[in-house]
Amino acid sequence: FCEVHVNTMEGFWSLLRSWLRPHRGISQEKLPLYLSFFEFVHNAKRRGKALLSALLDSLLSLPPRNTY
Repeated sequence: FCEVHVNTMEGFWSLLRSWLRPHRGISQEKLPLYLSFFEFVHNAKRRGKALLSALLDSLLSLPPRNTY
């Protein structure tokens, strides 16, 4: 179990703001995609190979799609 503090969230938002700064003019409809990507990258740095393994497991468990 990991405790969450206000400083943790302030640090996260600070990193997010500095990461978004070069991406000026993001539309409101695409903002959730940018936030999700940043969250994934942030978690990947913290969890390392365990996150990659979980991602691959979830992708491999998806049913095949018909693309024709």
